Amino acid sequence: MKRSLILIAFFLISVVLICIGCKKKEDQGTKPPADANTQTQPQIQELPEEPEEEIEPPPPPPQETAPETPQSTGRNDDTSNPSAKNTRRLPLKDIKPAGTAGPVTPLTPEEFQQFDALESSDDKKEFISEFIDANPEAIAQLVNKALDDKDPDVRLEAMEALVEREASGLGVIDAVQRALTDESEDVRESAVEACGYLNEPEVGEMLAQAVNDASEDVRTSAIQAADEKEAPVRLNVLKAGLSSRYEDVKEASVSSLIDVSTHEAVDALLSGLKDPNPEFRETVSDALDFLIGQEFKTYDEGARWWRTNRDRFDEELNEKD
Repeated sequence: MKRSLILIAFFLISVVLICIGCKKKEDQGTKPPADANTQTQPQIQELPEEPEEEIEPPPPPPQETAPETPQSTGRNDDTSNPSAKNTRRLPLKDIKPAGTAGPVTPLTPEEFQQFDALESSDDKKEFISEFIDANPEAIAQLVNKALDDKDPDVRLEAMEALVEREASGLGVIDAVQRALTDESEDVRESAVEACGYLNEPEVGEMLAQAVNDASEDVRTSAIQAADEKEAPVRLNVLKAGLSSRYEDVKEASVSSLIDVSTHEAVDALLSGLKDPNPEFRETVSDALDFLIGQEFKTYDEGARWWRTNRDRFDEELNEKD
């Protein structure tokens, strides 16, 4: 009996345990599975995103363009070559206007003939003006050619064109030297004007020649041109003027030497005391008195005093303390 009670109690306990186990399984089936990330990692609060600052991209580098290759026109004339010469006859109406791009065309034999073939002086003057505007490098060549013309107006037109453009160079020097001996006074005076801006070594001798020209206007222009030159050239021309056979040149030279007012000017003026004209010697003495405060009757007297007292004066003839 007692054994039966024990078995019944054991059976009941087993039933209770089985019911409890079934209950646990049922609860586990209804509960959602846990997220491993949410269990092990803390939740991070997201901050609002700030707007990004817009950065302007740098400008693209300039693209280099290859130089254009001139296309051949199929003609024999090569206008792309500056050394190419146009030897065809150039009618007056075809002369390029001033400033036209392209190689300068030298004066060709055909154009020489065209110039000679012109009968009217007005046509020749027009040719000179237009051709020189279009071909400035050929100015000396054309001027030298025009100086052979019998009409002085044509020769003057050529020289005035040369002066207006202030042309220079060996060919120009040759043309100016020729023009200084031209029979036309106007042409010679124009040549002296050209000497005013030329700086070649020959210019001093050319002006010294011009101060003895038969025309007073040419002589005056020569003194004025010399006054614009640097000291060595100016002094040489004025020394030549002091010994000129023309009184107006000598007087003008004395006045210019007073303006120079240097030791070399005194040296030159002293040579004027050798002049045979007593009136001119007096003019020279007055000029020396103005510059250094001394008057002299003869060259020897003046030269002796100047050798002794030269160092008393500075370069501008101011007496030193």
